[in-house]
Amino acid sequence: MSVAAGHQKLSIIDADIRTFDSLYLKGVHTVIDLSGLSNDSSAELNEEITKSINCTGGKRLACLAKEAGVTRYIYASSGSVYGSQYNNVLSEESDCNPVTLYSRCKLEVENYLIKIASHHFQPIIFRISTVFGVATRMRFDLVVNLMSLLAWKDGVIRINGSGDQWRPIIHVNDVVRAFVLGIQCHHSSAPNQIFNLGCSSMNYQIKDIADMVLRCFPRAGIERLLDAQDGMSYQLSFSKIAKFLGFEAVLSLSEGIHEVQDALARGYISGVDPTSYTSQWYRTLPNFSAAPSECKSIIT
Repeated sequence: MSVAAGHQKLSIIDADIRTFDSLYLKGVHTVIDLSGLSNDSSAELNEEITKSINCTGGKRLACLAKEAGVTRYIYASSGSVYGSQYNNVLSEESDCNPVTLYSRCKLEVENYLIKIASHHFQPIIFRISTVFGVATRMRFDLVVNLMSLLAWKDGVIRINGSGDQWRPIIHVNDVVRAFVLGIQCHHSSAPNQIFNLGCSSMNYQIKDIADMVLRCFPRAGIERLLDAQDGMSYQLSFSKIAKFLGFEAVLSLSEGIHEVQDALARGYISGVDPTSYTSQWYRTLPNFSAAPSECKSIIT
């Protein structure tokens, strides 16, 4: 265990959720589970490892947290559990239709959390929209960030298929704000535990995201890859999180694109950093089964 530089109240434990000592949870008030191989393509690299981390590890952490008397448990799930549903705006009560191993694992842990919930252990599950924005480990395998990079570097935005598919999106800083609300809210403000995390004004079709990027990079163009179909499409309702947690997104798509543009121009982020492309990065690890950093959770 080490204390993070400049953060005397933050201790860092380098441990794997599949094997960590349960004593780390002693006296802990809140657990935020951000662990897991972090997108569809990464999860497909090795099905056995993915299940051991994203499913077995996620359940183990929840079970140990409950046994340790953790008061508040927040699970970072994904809107991708809804799968491909073009025609409806989906609420938390809508049927889930996960189409990838990543999203199936997310739903499996969700169901486990609901199963073990009790009066003293009431987890909050956030089904997070597709995230965008600048981060310390930049993610250029997410749609808004990737389009912004391609427009800046190559002058060409590439769209799989027609671009008619829907994605709800949200800035990473707004995700953090929602987590804080989740920590602070009273248990009675979080009925049924599950919230779509996003904002109703930020359900976008892929082609509209591309058009917004072009406004920031007017010299760029669009290339449609019609043979590369994208099977994922869904729109989400966010009325529940607005009603019970008072959450509304603060940062717009346009602000996020300009933020990425500025960070690239200043050299704060780089499109050549291999860790910005998660599945490709995992492939370069000398021992992929030795738990990449995403196998860890934040314990506070």
